[in-house]
Amino acid sequence: MKLFKGLILVCAMGVFTTAQAQKSPEELGELFLTAVKENDSNKLNALIPDSETLLAFSKKMGMNKTQSEMDEFNEKYPGRVEKFLQQIEEMKEKGVEEYGINWNEVTFEKTVIENREINPPNQKKPVKVKDLTISFNYANESFTLKLRSAFDYKKIWYVGGEKPQLYDR
Repeated sequence: MKLFKGLILVCAMGVFTTAQAQKSPEELGELFLTAVKENDSNKLNALIPDSETLLAFSKKMGMNKTQSEMDEFNEKYPGRVEKFLQQIEEMKEKGVEEYGINWNEVTFEKTVIENREINPPNQKKPVKVKDLTISFNYANESFTLKLRSAFDYKKIWYVGGEKPQLYDR
């Protein structure tokens, strides 16, 4: 009976995750800012692809990896995710120190999408990605947050692992 309840819980979590998935770059931008605002690492982690998703996306884009390369990637990926989460924390600290931002009080304005191509090493053709510029307000001042290399895979949008940048406008 415990196994059956466990399976139901896993299935329900899958349905919940799909229902909450970010279906557009605009939604990804808003969800990212909300996760930062709420200081919610679970919400941030939901916006970051797991290693299987990233490898599948890479394969779809023509970036085929050997088994050895995939094993090495899977081994190093958790550390890369931790580094990205740390960079988000550093970006938040910059907002507090340089601009006096109280992240609990920011309000989302919009997300602007820019297309860009990257040239991964050892690849014949460039890969198309999106840069997201998230506009938000705090204390009647406008700010932007730039997320580079966002992408969609199977109609779900994810943030890339490049360091987020914060600017005042």
